[in-house]
Amino acid sequence: MRPIFTLFLSLLIFFPITASAWELHAGLTYAALREMPEIKHKSVVPVESLATFVEKEKDGLALLLQQHETWAKKNIFAYAALPNTLTFTGQATPDKSLQTAFQESIRINPLMNFPLFLHLEENQKNEMYSPIAKKEIMLPLLIHEPSLRFLHLPLKKINPSDKVSPLQIIATAADEPDYGMDINLWEDNNTWFGMLYRLGKQPYGNSTVIFSSQIPFHMGFFYEATSIYLVAPFLKQTYVEYRIHLYLTLAEFAFKTGHPYWGYRFLGWSLHYLQDLGQPYHSTLFPNYSANIVIFAHLLYYLHCPLQQHLIQLITNRHFALENYTSFSLLRSGDNPFVAALNDESNDYIVIPYSDEYPRHFVAGHSHALASTVDSAIKNTFAEKYVRDPHYLFYTTEPDINLVAVSQQINTQKLDSILIILLQDVGRNTRNLVRYAISHSCDTGLLATDSTCNKRKDPEAPLDSSR
Repeated sequence: MRPIFTLFLSLLIFFPITASAWELHAGLTYAALREMPEIKHKSVVPVESLATFVEKEKDGLALLLQQHETWAKKNIFAYAALPNTLTFTGQATPDKSLQTAFQESIRINPLMNFPLFLHLEENQKNEMYSPIAKKEIMLPLLIHEPSLRFLHLPLKKINPSDKVSPLQIIATAADEPDYGMDINLWEDNNTWFGMLYRLGKQPYGNSTVIFSSQIPFHMGFFYEATSIYLVAPFLKQTYVEYRIHLYLTLAEFAFKTGHPYWGYRFLGWSLHYLQDLGQPYHSTLFPNYSANIVIFAHLLYYLHCPLQQHLIQLITNRHFALENYTSFSLLRSGDNPFVAALNDESNDYIVIPYSDEYPRHFVAGHSHALASTVDSAIKNTFAEKYVRDPHYLFYTTEPDINLVAVSQQINTQKLDSILIILLQDVGRNTRNLVRYAISHSCDTGLLATDSTCNKRKDPEAPLDSSR
């Protein structure tokens, strides 16, 4: 057992270069929600800083976060309990602001500032009268990180009391968790807050590579073989469900207490992790590779054969190939079947209602079921150097690679078909979480004056659950 355990440990330290799931969550979210009635017809809401929200609702937040901690202890495998010294009490101290105390209590990177900004859509560039620099919205150390790549939409600075649409808030926020919120939180990440948070050592990924430290918060391997969990139990240590539940809970609280801006922003944060689980390479370790092949590769490692590293690089390249092709496909002009797939509501009401089990059993379960098909389609579509050559380093060999452009003379029908299914899932899951949050707020009278609350389209829609 010990050699096999070492095998998986040695494989998993190479995960850092596959830390992101979708290159731009904002674009996915805009497409998924743009025509959704519950969002499309909502009025603009006033912008508010995080510091103001926390100050106004400090007492309620103290109780809410205690309740969430109880939930996490009950529902998250191998959960590392929040140290008592980090419990949010609603009381500021001379050396710590309420906002900092709040950020530490939910164990996110305390160096994040959370300025007020929007990702605009491509057709809104004419509204760019107050740009904001990338270094203001993400950790500066990530700006030039080669494994972090975005097709950035225009960034616009906004101010308190500005009025903005719920769609813009949610779509912008859906991208934020990749800006450093979950970076360097583990005890072996060599940060003062990593030691403070007491989450333990990073269970997988390379703790010396910056961007990889967010992996256990953005991936969930719930459907691997039992034998894999026996030799690598650390794979069960994932905080993706923790983040989804935390931010959804905060969103509902913000709506209840009359802070719609933060209700929608927290909701966008929750969506990010749900969308991550819909990416097959975030729910499946090595699609199309059996345990025997992986073990054989590791045995050859002791004979100084590079097969193991080659295997890891191939999976990395295909992961990035899927992200790259998806991102550029969504930018195609004219009638775009990929945008249409994200916006397709036809199957929204045939799935289970949203609940705490939805991310694991429906989202991750479905993306895992599609993983082998997706991986095969990628291998059989693109030129060998991109997906079958371990010496090619995606985004390093060619930093500006655009697989849509280089595949114009290639038959992409099979890949396009499976990608449309993936994007239909992402769109449906995005809307179901948003619909649940809004409808749940309607049921408690929080948005009773909102026209959406009085226009439920389908009595069987997933309006509430036993969450």
